[in-house]
Amino acid sequence: MIESLRFSLFELLAILGLIQSVAVLVYMAFRSGHIAHAVIPVLYFLVIGSAFYSEFAEVFIAEYYYFFHWFAFFLWASVPALSVLLIAQLARSPRHPHFAYYGFLLLPVLLFITFAINHEYYSGLYDEYLPILSVVFGAITLLGLWVKRDLLTQLYNNQINAGADRYWLSMALIFFNVLFIAGLLLESLGAFQAHIWDMLRLIVTNVFVYLASTSLFRIYPQAFFVTGGTKRVDDKLKQVLNVDELQILEQLVALFDVEKVYQESSLTRTELAQELKISEGLLSRLVSAHYNKSVPQLINSYRVQDAAALIAQTDAAIKDIAEEAGFSSIATFNRVFKDITGKSPSAHRKDSSHIIH
Repeated sequence: MIESLRFSLFELLAILGLIQSVAVLVYMAFRSGHIAHAVIPVLYFLVIGSAFYSEFAEVFIAEYYYFFHWFAFFLWASVPALSVLLIAQLARSPRHPHFAYYGFLLLPVLLFITFAINHEYYSGLYDEYLPILSVVFGAITLLGLWVKRDLLTQLYNNQINAGADRYWLSMALIFFNVLFIAGLLLESLGAFQAHIWDMLRLIVTNVFVYLASTSLFRIYPQAFFVTGGTKRVDDKLKQVLNVDELQILEQLVALFDVEKVYQESSLTRTELAQELKISEGLLSRLVSAHYNKSVPQLINSYRVQDAAALIAQTDAAIKDIAEEAGFSSIATFNRVFKDITGKSPSAHRKDSSHIIH
């Protein structure tokens, strides 16, 4: 049975892509922290992995060729829209993209509706036009990225929180989608045969998944790399708190130092207590004992710390930095920043520039 198995280069590329995608999904499952932070990247690589599998099954399971052929088509057609969401997630991490970005997901849905109508009423007569329609929808997503190109500028100027890695991953996503849409357009126009494009698509996607995985491994690093700078639990607290409370405190420290939950502008004491599955009273007691602050003070201190570093190290607009740090209002940011540092954000940038020069 095993000796009878023979795989073509096309099938091997599909298997390799599937293995890489599964590896990324497993890594994200263990390193993403908040499941909400990982929904979009997990969905993205789940779709790509499923497309790789469908490409393999289309050839290897001949009796289901028609199903897997079109299933793979719609999965690939969804990639540009998901790329926009992933880039927005990278730019705003750990916050979710603005709801308007989710509108791009309507494009592959509309493509599927067109396919269903074509087969229901026209017996698939116009199937040959679906790839062209997919190209049009892909171009619309790229146009949407161009309109919101300030997201890339924000990433480029961000020198902390793996900003450089997130920027280059975003650029790789754009480059991959340009190649993907251009290849589909050329294939639709008859520039080369369909099987050649299918092979090129698998090669390009495999390279992209490999490059994307290396960036994700830096954006979501292993625990022994990221926890070195965390605020350790004081030995005195070990005499005051019980074992369960110490474990909760360690989870709290990880939420702030590793997962950076404070960058969520909507974060409240209630939400933080719910995340740790404890009462708000216990949360306040742990924060006071370990940080000597109230919960709001702790959240704002972390936000200001990030903002101060960005202001000193980049030329990004202060309004963008405030949003990156987790503040929903520039007025609140200015007030809190001055309360904690003793000077305004603009004065801090001016002082920092003097030190650098």
